[in-house]
Amino acid sequence: MHKNEPPAGRRRRLGHRLAFRLAAALCLGAAAILVAAGALNISLQREQMTELVRASADRGADVILRSTRAAMLDNRPAEVQRILDAVGAQKDIDRIRIFDKQGRIQKSTRRDEAGTLVDKDAEQCYGCHRADRPLERLPGTDRMRTFTTADGQRVLSVIVPIRNAPDCSTAACHAHGPAQQVLGVLDFHMSLATVDARLAA
Repeated sequence: MHKNEPPAGRRRRLGHRLAFRLAAALCLGAAAILVAAGALNISLQREQMTELVRASADRGADVILRSTRAAMLDNRPAEVQRILDAVGAQKDIDRIRIFDKQGRIQKSTRRDEAGTLVDKDAEQCYGCHRADRPLERLPGTDRMRTFTTADGQRVLSVIVPIRNAPDCSTAACHAHGPAQQVLGVLDFHMSLATVDARLAA
């Protein structure tokens, strides 16, 4: 078809093809770079937001433990429950519960859980238990677990051992001897729904 085409015309067509291919390659390369940069940016945002939630959950669990200490020492269970309910009513807090060393839930923001045994094999619990015996010391990195609930919601769980202390072991209302190091566990759950929604947006 182009046998009688002048050499200048063939060169122009070849130049157009090369220009098109070069432009296409540049566009594809730029798109790949943008996709990679976007994925990295989202990953960094996820990490930063999750770290903020972790810090908030850690502080929240510590505040609850400090706030309920006096009520526990004075054997005022209704006051302990009132504190849990007040804190648990805040946005993004999924639930708060306290269970004893045997794994029985003593207090919870979900009242129907009280008195039941916690599943020690559950994902949010296995860091604190080994061979059905709670660890006496729990490293900070092992205090937190992220798991997915039955309805597909991601939750961050912070577990804080409730340790024995001289003023607790000598209190008249308690039967905990000084040799018992851990009295129970505070389990603090924060929903990651807000973090996931922002990342999705």
